[in-house]
Amino acid sequence: MNKKVSVVQQQLKEFLLDKISEPLPMTVKIVEGSIPIVFFGNVEKAEIATLSLNPSNIEFEHNGVRRCVDRKQLRVSDSQKLTREQAESVYQSLLLFFKINPYKAWFNPMNKLFQSKGYEYYNDKIVHLDISPWATSNKWNSLSREEKKSIIDTTIIQNVIEKRGIKKLFINGKIAFNVFCATLNINTNDIQGSSYIYITQSGNNRSFIIYETEFLGCKVVGWNLYLHQGCPQDLVKKINSYL
Repeated sequence: MNKKVSVVQQQLKEFLLDKISEPLPMTVKIVEGSIPIVFFGNVEKAEIATLSLNPSNIEFEHNGVRRCVDRKQLRVSDSQKLTREQAESVYQSLLLFFKINPYKAWFNPMNKLFQSKGYEYYNDKIVHLDISPWATSNKWNSLSREEKKSIIDTTIIQNVIEKRGIKKLFINGKIAFNVFCATLNINTNDIQGSSYIYITQSGNNRSFIIYETEFLGCKVVGWNLYLHQGCPQDLVKKINSYL
């Protein structure tokens, strides 16, 4: 690693540590005791990224299972900022997220979209990001427009793309793609769409649309369906073609 790259990576880490340190926002009901999940996986090694809306409440203590470090473990109240040492411990746990106890029901279907091309969350080649780093008590769609706006933080996406040099960003679902484009003022004229028809297991025809645009020199690819329950093989190949 040359000196210039190491300096940029350190800048990215310092930025992410600052974000991790933030207390819970008061504008919307956030999962109690949670911390902002600014990335999932090895942000220091990843070559491509995936993007969705915001982390699940399941990432924190749920039915006796805890996947991410929380404020209870750190002994910090929701209104307090984390110390540098505490933020560092969270940062390290997020780097190792896919090595310990990831939320496989969500991440494995996404992982299957890319693994045939050698990209996986589990081999550190993919990092996952969210439009908002905060796990909300209520689902995203039930939040008001003002509540959503108050917790969206695209500076994380921008910094990871620029400082890590991510060249491909894949967005899961039309809602996430639309929020991404609207928040970052991406002109609709700069978005290309390709439509495909596939046959469901029940024998019905269904439309699958792939959207393409660019942001900070990064190729952005999204699709209209929320692929958290698997994806037909022919659609996997369509997505693979963008790698």
